[in-house]
Amino acid sequence: MATKNLYENTAYLYDFDNRDLLNDDVKIALECVEKTKGDILEIACGTGRVTIPVLKKAIDRNVTAFDLSDTMLSVFREKAAKLPDEITKNLSIENANMTIFNLNKTFGLVILIWRAFQVLLNESDAVQCLKNIKKHMNDDSLFLFSVFIPRQSYGDDWLGKETEAYITVDPATNNKIRRYTKNIKSDQEKQIIEYVSIYEITAPDGRFETIEDNITYRYYTPEQIKSLLIKCGFTIIEESSNSTDIFLVLRKK
Repeated sequence: MATKNLYENTAYLYDFDNRDLLNDDVKIALECVEKTKGDILEIACGTGRVTIPVLKKAIDRNVTAFDLSDTMLSVFREKAAKLPDEITKNLSIENANMTIFNLNKTFGLVILIWRAFQVLLNESDAVQCLKNIKKHMNDDSLFLFSVFIPRQSYGDDWLGKETEAYITVDPATNNKIRRYTKNIKSDQEKQIIEYVSIYEITAPDGRFETIEDNITYRYYTPEQIKSLLIKCGFTIIEESSNSTDIFLVLRKK
């Protein structure tokens, strides 16, 4: 089951990510809201980065969002508490595991995006998650799903490499925040990688600290993930991609 990638140290920094690529999945999620009716479920919702725009779009629909990470959900709840009651009145935020959840209802739209599925490191957990999702859908439901597109190799040239993600400033504190990653493990046979997500925080008076969490993912080629989804009883009705991710909109067979 998914027990890693809980962002125990860095959840409160997660929303500083200002990269344009984070807008793409929100845009597609909102398009799916327009195409569906009924309740909405977001799996592995994190800090509500996607859930909150969905809430604002689907103002009169019930939205359930869950995640395994208490630290991520704590950030989400703080954000939700600052929103008008009109937006959050139909919101339910829960702690749950994507491999074993049972909500005893179906949803018109299910969302599982931004690498969240890839924290499941073995196929049995991945299949269990997808079968669970299917049980929570009806014949007219849509399932929005994404994974990142892997590079050609995660060999020696990948290990040890550091990559800067972004630099920004916290407007509340004027702290400079730099996030970068350092690659530390790769199992190309099992298609599992691990890197350290590192935040360097510099205060206006020069004080400096580093905060980090290890992140582990299983990666899939587009062909592999589409084959797995079809095997688990889904039909792909829309497909798109950007420079980093493949997005699939599915129905259950």
